[in-house]
Amino acid sequence: VFNKGSVPSSVQASFPYIFTVSKFLQPGPFDLVGTIVYEIDQHPYQNTFYNGTIEVVEPGVLFSMESVFLFTLGIALLVLLGLWINGQIQNLSKKTKRSTKVEVGTKTTDASMDEWLQ
Repeated sequence: VFNKGSVPSSVQASFPYIFTVSKFLQPGPFDLVGTIVYEIDQHPYQNTFYNGTIEVVEPGVLFSMESVFLFTLGIALLVLLGLWINGQIQNLSKKTKRSTKVEVGTKTTDASMDEWLQ
């Protein structure tokens, strides 16, 4: 791309470059390092440069599996929280009924009133 480019002495130059990554490369941050080979007075030189971190992303993905999972997890936690709050409100708003006391077998009776026992 830069073949036979000429830069005068004591002058800086910038050259745009385009690169592509393999489709098998996983998305994530990478450091971009390059080497430039040049010649001054017919003596070859080379310099290595660091051009910061680049971010490799998947092209055209509307939803990633991670975002779908996190969204589903968030909705599930909100539903569980809602059910718990609903149960707490129902427990607090229940009216407690007072049941009438029923005695069975402890009443004192006169045995003479029970004719069937005689």
